Amino acid sequence: MRHFVILLMFAAVSACEQPGIVETRPIAIATAASVTFDGGDYADEVGKLAHGKRLDTLFGCNACHGPDHSGVNFGEMIPIVDGLWASNISREMPKLSDAQLERLLRDGIHPSREIYVMPSKQTQFLSARDMDALIAHLRTIPRQASRPLCRPRISKRP
Repeated sequence: MRHFVILLMFAAVSACEQPGIVETRPIAIATAASVTFDGGDYADEVGKLAHGKRLDTLFGCNACHGPDHSGVNFGEMIPIVDGLWASNISREMPKLSDAQLERLLRDGIHPSREIYVMPSKQTQFLSARDMDALIAHLRTIPRQASRPLCRPRISKRP
């Protein structure tokens, strides 16, 4: 009897639908929003470079890569990682295309080597205009001589 009641209820619910009419609703898909900073409405190349320099300062590129972007030994700040250097981006950037540099800044992916510490999470949602300005500014950084890289000390145990 119980099965008959369930079958009867199913038939009643099915009868309520009108054949041939399918209700459609728009589906909202979450997407990441880009972020545009003040100054992103630059009108010329001078404004673009100034905005890029402002973003360089805002994101603290010089905190890791040094005031002249020639690289910094993280071991001087954090002794446990002595020998881990932020690269000399003044020498590395000319080797990268704008698309490769954007991928490095947005995703932390270098086209030919590992990147161990790159805070790309802070730049991944930059608007296209902000990213263009940042890359344009980074391209103006004067090339600096390479600093000698320290090798990590390996202790030998007896």
